Amino acid sequence: MIDKHLAIIIFALLLFGCNRHEPEPSFCNVEDPVNDLGWLNELIQEAPITKVDKCKFKEEEGFFIVYCVGDTFSYAQFLNCSGEFICQFSDGFIGVTCPDFWDHVTDRELLWETE
Repeated sequence: MIDKHLAIIIFALLLFGCNRHEPEPSFCNVEDPVNDLGWLNELIQEAPITKVDKCKFKEEEGFFIVYCVGDTFSYAQFLNCSGEFICQFSDGFIGVTCPDFWDHVTDRELLWETE
């Protein structure tokens, strides 16, 4: 009788004690934003982009995209998961529409950059 109870306890520990593999968390509801988001892939292929980071700005997931135009002018934008413009930064004429960006950006990680 004790052996039967011991076997049940061991079985329960094995069943519930195993670590189950949790899936990787997605970003913008996709596993691979560069390839899974058509608008982002198209933008990378067609625009003068040097770098794309995924990040959150004020808890909204999106992309920090750095553009380089010529040798001296660059600017960056934060676009949400749908590719909608949220704000921009510039070292020149365009200006800054979200001066508090660096105070509110989190979870920044490089996704893509030119070689």
